[in-house]
Amino acid sequence: MTQTAEQIETALTQAELFRETLWPQRATQLAEAASTIQKDLAPHFATMARQQAELLELSWPDQIDAFLVTDCYDPRGAYSHPLTVDISHNVGSTLCETLLHEATHVADVHTSHLGQHTLRNKVIEHLRGTGLHLSATQAWNVWHAIIFASSAYQVHTNIDPDHTDYALPRNLYAQFGVADLPTWWRRFAAQEIDEQEFLEGVVYDLTSGLRARTEQS
Repeated sequence: MTQTAEQIETALTQAELFRETLWPQRATQLAEAASTIQKDLAPHFATMARQQAELLELSWPDQIDAFLVTDCYDPRGAYSHPLTVDISHNVGSTLCETLLHEATHVADVHTSHLGQHTLRNKVIEHLRGTGLHLSATQAWNVWHAIIFASSAYQVHTNIDPDHTDYALPRNLYAQFGVADLPTWWRRFAAQEIDEQEFLEGVVYDLTSGLRARTEQS
């Protein structure tokens, strides 16, 4: 009983520190995130989700629960299952892109469980037929890059034309081997090129990246 009382006292002391010092800071961050979602994302999300599903050939589940946190164990600051976003790192239009990005991962898994053929299947099948000998991880990274580009494009066209893609300052497109993917995706989404031309553009991008790395080594 004495030990239990001491543990309760310690827990209450820690809770007092949280309520007096830590929570006020986090409450402000949560309020700002909620305001961004209500003012910037919510009015456009239905349109963005519909366009995202049409372009990527995905089906949305009936509901997706999203959790906003101020401290995230994942250094990337977001993940999809369960959909969790660290709002201390993702603010403004970046928060909008990240929420759509992670929701798209949820839709991708949901569509896969339905057994539907999507753009992901087409991309990976096309890459397998090119002779590039990509690993499963490399092929997946190309699809992941497409989710980055498509989510950023939706924010560009529906919320903020000056939005900076999450992946650009972090050099993720180049790391995935498709440095010019945002341009290819914009042209595809705007119907300047068709799906086959987009797939060929992705392969051209990959080939150029692989050639450049080979020459550097």
